[in-house]
Amino acid sequence: MRETHGSRRITLSGALLVMMLVPLLAGCVPLPSFLARPGGTGANHSTRAGRPERLRIPAIGLDMPVVPVGLDMNGAMAAPQGPENSPVWHEGFWYNGGYLTGQPGNAVIAGHVDDDNGKLTSFAAITRLEPNDAIDVVTDHGDTLRFTVVRVAEVANPIGGPNDPTVTSVFGPSRTPNLNLITCAGSWVGNEFDQRLVVYATLGT
Repeated sequence: MRETHGSRRITLSGALLVMMLVPLLAGCVPLPSFLARPGGTGANHSTRAGRPERLRIPAIGLDMPVVPVGLDMNGAMAAPQGPENSPVWHEGFWYNGGYLTGQPGNAVIAGHVDDDNGKLTSFAAITRLEPNDAIDVVTDHGDTLRFTVVRVAEVANPIGGPNDPTVTSVFGPSRTPNLNLITCAGSWVGNEFDQRLVVYATLGT
């Protein structure tokens, strides 16, 4: 999403979630230093772990490619942008400095919620996810890993530093293979939203 919405102010309310995603642009979520290299903390990789190449969520009809991204010049998770017809508006972004999907740890996928003209993308529908919904990830090995939504939570933006427990819960290590999806939420303040919505999911057995 572009950072040029001026004074637009959007608020979450009851049944209506009108959201536009800025996936972890500079100033959104500081990344811990242990996420600055592939493989996160270096935990042993699961034999099923792999780079995510496609994200499918049956409950909301989402089916999109996933591309790897690193850090931008400000040290935050990159958010590719482009002209109106660019495929980036219809892709998920996997943080490749963190964990593989299926590896013990918290893998992270973000995505734009609207295109350059403000038209909502299918990623906007993740706001409707609920506990027990399924999230499927197709990896570069051709495996389909099914994650189950555990909870959906809003967190303040900006979050604290690398030692903030919320940062660790989103990007940090874990004994179980997890997948976290991120969007923006709350109100438009200045040039960004004051909340983040995180969908926490864990790999099924």
